[in-house]
Amino acid sequence: FGCCCKSHTTIMSRSDASGPPLVGLPEDAISILGGYLADLKMPTWLVSFASTCSAVLTTLQVGGQLAKLHELHLAARTLCKKAGSSWHDVHMSRHMAWGARKIDNADCVVLSKIFASGALPQLVELLLNSNLIGDVGLAAFAEALGKGALANLKEL
Repeated sequence: FGCCCKSHTTIMSRSDASGPPLVGLPEDAISILGGYLADLKMPTWLVSFASTCSAVLTTLQVGGQLAKLHELHLAARTLCKKAGSSWHDVHMSRHMAWGARKIDNADCVVLSKIFASGALPQLVELLLNSNLIGDVGLAAFAEALGKGALANLKEL
């Protein structure tokens, strides 16, 4: 599992450990676990889970969870770079001042996916003035916000 805790590693490597092996879990259970671990802030959680055995890896590949998380993480990093920031700074921030950064509708769709993933629960202020956001971008925001994303947001 990639754990640095010696006792945990010892317990996990014991051949007489109780419980079914991961390879014995149904595909839907593996997909559910993968869904919980598909965290944009920590993509290594899902990757670590996928590396535990070939059955888990295959299930997560077939279900597309690894590809979707990789795609969203790459899009988030690219968007942050465009806005003159880094993913590390953004996902830890309470305030995002991205005015006049040429953020367009496609960028808003990516931002909305980031919002919907729950990656920015602490965000209270999002400033996007003087950008290229149209109806498509606003609709993407409205959909994510309507589903409860950015519950702590005070200023948009």
